[in-house]
Amino acid sequence: MLNRRKAIAQDLQRENNRLEKADATDTPAQIRQSITDTITFLQQQLDKLQTDIDSHTNQSPPFKEDLKLLKSIPAWGELAIICSQLSTITTVNPPNN
Repeated sequence: MLNRRKAIAQDLQRENNRLEKADATDTPAQIRQSITDTITFLQQQLDKLQTDIDSHTNQSPPFKEDLKLLKSIPAWGELAIICSQLSTITTVNPPNN
């Protein structure tokens, strides 16, 4: 599921790049709408996958225990969890330059 989430996040980034290019050029409205529809679909898929991953993690005692142990590390637990999500977050929502 994690590999699929990463692939969808990359696809979403590509579509966001296409939309940015479409906004900067004289792109027909039908193409822009197609890109927007694709972005919406990919975002929904990404959200569903994340929900599935969270559900799987919460239903699995070993994963749940590992997450609890990781979070218990002072100053590093939450940081490690945040860092594990950064590639997806920055792929989906890149900072504005």
